[in-house]
Amino acid sequence: RSGQATSALYSTDDITQKNTKNKHTRLKNMNSNNSNNNTQNREFDLIIWGATGFTGKLACAYLSNDTSKFYSYNLQNVCTSQNKKDRRTIKWAVAGRSKSKLSSLLSSVSAPSSTPIFVIPSIDDANKPLIDDMVSKTKCIVSLAGPFQLYSDSIVESCCRLGTHYVDVTGEPLWVRRCVDRGYDEMAKRSGACIVNFCGYDSIPSDIGCLFALGELEKMKEGEGGGGSTHHRKVTCYQCVFDGGKPSMSGGTLASDVLTTNTTQSSSSSSSPTMIHPHLFSENSSNNKNNSNQFQTKAWYSKDVKSWVGPFPMEKINVPATNRSAYFLNYAASSSLNNSNSQNKFSYQEVAVAPTQKAAMKLERLRTHPIPPSKMEQMIEQGRLPKPGQGPTPSHRSVLSFMALLVAEEEEDPNNNHETKERKVCVAIKGGDPGYEETSKMVIESALCLILQPNSCPGLAKGGGGFQSSAMCMGRALITRLQHAGIQFLKVEDAKKEVDLFWSDGMKRMMEMKEKKGPRAKL
Repeated sequence: RSGQATSALYSTDDITQKNTKNKHTRLKNMNSNNSNNNTQNREFDLIIWGATGFTGKLACAYLSNDTSKFYSYNLQNVCTSQNKKDRRTIKWAVAGRSKSKLSSLLSSVSAPSSTPIFVIPSIDDANKPLIDDMVSKTKCIVSLAGPFQLYSDSIVESCCRLGTHYVDVTGEPLWVRRCVDRGYDEMAKRSGACIVNFCGYDSIPSDIGCLFALGELEKMKEGEGGGGSTHHRKVTCYQCVFDGGKPSMSGGTLASDVLTTNTTQSSSSSSSPTMIHPHLFSENSSNNKNNSNQFQTKAWYSKDVKSWVGPFPMEKINVPATNRSAYFLNYAASSSLNNSNSQNKFSYQEVAVAPTQKAAMKLERLRTHPIPPSKMEQMIEQGRLPKPGQGPTPSHRSVLSFMALLVAEEEEDPNNNHETKERKVCVAIKGGDPGYEETSKMVIESALCLILQPNSCPGLAKGGGGFQSSAMCMGRALITRLQHAGIQFLKVEDAKKEVDLFWSDGMKRMMEMKEKKGPRAKL
């Protein structure tokens, strides 16, 4: 392969330590009122809420090291001994609405029979004492119960109030924004609870990948002796997903998408932050003026990857999440401590790499003419799309893979004499089935990062508390954990070569699957 494995050499602090005085206190001020979070003596390290869902089952299998449930990679081979030890030694429990389903789940993933079970029949005021009791007994809640605005809202409130950390895999940015606006953020700051949403494929490769790419850019800059004013930084994320030509969404994901779309359409005339836009979680500062408040709508040919690209379906989740990190960690900051140029800018965009121009144009049509929610609901009822709890088959998951290529660029004035110098670096984040097998891994590792490495998490080291992104809260520590769990973080020299290799590897896996199961095998 053209890339050489490397760990992130720059932490969150490394990227932000050169901030100008009027900007570098953003993250500090965000946590200035935090009390010290004290959860060390709690009975459990983590509790999985929504354990019987499609992703929840895989998260439990990951914790119990049930290798038979993972098809897109060999769990036993890709993880380091330290990773396996961490999963083996933590104290965890499961929670959901049905005791019988939870018991059956634990048996199916070879979890210890003594694994505790919390039963909460429904999410309503009558069961609030049960929710509080569960939340108060653990250091961290891993929430996998979607749609989150229906099944996790009360869980979040309890975590914020009781000082319990919380991670999830939501793809519902409007719900997250409403939680912040209802005062949950301030409540979490006071209790010291870190609330970290979007800890699955949405949006770890984007958010943590951007941090990793900018770290490599800083490394290149220091190697060249750079030290002038940085006028503009830009990161473009090229998302590659090999799905074997068949949609790979689960029923829970579809239900969340339908609900989110209905919510967005019902608020389409509003000018408040209930509208999804790229800066949903960040202030409209001068740093972001050059980054359009519009998402991608067109297919185009990219010179970076020498391929056609189009609108990425998850862009409306990943871009706001990454822009939040960009604002609070000040990715736009000048590298000169004495330079307070307010025109320094940062922009982030995300597109899907398509195997053909035709495929790119299809992505464009899906963005400009999306399937109506009513039609999706009808297809779910007819069995043409999966229902909650259902998802891609083992055969299908065996061919799934993802690669996020992030190209980071900057313009620098080395001598502060208006003579600009450009530099560019490309990194890749790679893994197996992104939506479920790798998502379950990402969210569990996010929780373990908070539980086992609190002193290495920037968001905790600075006091902890509040709604934070993965880059803000866990930073480089999470990159290292994901590497130990088998997700690759690479610096690459030839983006086109990586893309070509990605597609050819996917086709090879699909052909091997069909040879194994017969020419008429279905995904």
